[in-house]
Amino acid sequence: MAGLVPGRAAKPAELKLIEGNRGHRPLNFGPKFKSNKMPRPPQELGEDGKKLWRKIKRHLEDAGIAGAQFAEILALCCQAHQNIIDAEAEIKAKGMTFTTSTGYVAPRPEVKMRDTAMRLKAKFLAEMGLTQSAKGRIIIPKVNPAKTRSLRDELEDDE
Repeated sequence: MAGLVPGRAAKPAELKLIEGNRGHRPLNFGPKFKSNKMPRPPQELGEDGKKLWRKIKRHLEDAGIAGAQFAEILALCCQAHQNIIDAEAEIKAKGMTFTTSTGYVAPRPEVKMRDTAMRLKAKFLAEMGLTQSAKGRIIIPKVNPAKTRSLRDELEDDE
């Protein structure tokens, strides 16, 4: 995936401040993004994918970094989310395993599909700076803290 840095995930800048900047290098708070309007969610997304699109879009807008630069990666993230939901429904209906014609009990293909989609979704969220370790790689302009809600709060409200 383009843009991912190999190796360990970056430690959040806030944690470096607390622990002390041992390397005495300048802390990287990431690039400044030009804010502009986010496009509508792609039509091919299912309802759950569109719901996640709107939540993340709102989070990015509140942080002041929403823009077209996130549209493609956000679409991929939402598609992975939709794949997780679809695979979970199939697993719930048919179970996690099946028996082959030779009597071997094997995991259903949907289990692997769900696990792959979960890994991809996590990578896409990190790519957009929406995980704790990725926060240190981006700069978010000053915003009104009373107006913003964390993405975690948004996702917990859904459940």
